[in-house]
Amino acid sequence: MSVWEQRLMVPDSKKAKYKQVQGGRYFKLTAQPGHQKILKDVTLDIHVYNGSSPGPLIIVNEGDRVYIEVENQLSEKTALHVHGISK
Repeated sequence: MSVWEQRLMVPDSKKAKYKQVQGGRYFKLTAQPGHQKILKDVTLDIHVYNGSSPGPLIIVNEGDRVYIEVENQLSEKTALHVHGISK
């Protein structure tokens, strides 16, 4: 790589922990301020879920009942945006 090129540092995603409750799986996500190093000398202030970015993976199967509680510890309003992918 040339002096003008650097690889971005991208962390691995962790699986979200859950509690099995009557009728489904219960996940709790906490939105909070965090920091992410993206280059050797560059760290950004970011929003994280459960201390990581990207946030934890919520793995469920079609037909599963899922409960997600989001606790907002940020100083501003936030929204949760999710995507689904199939195996």
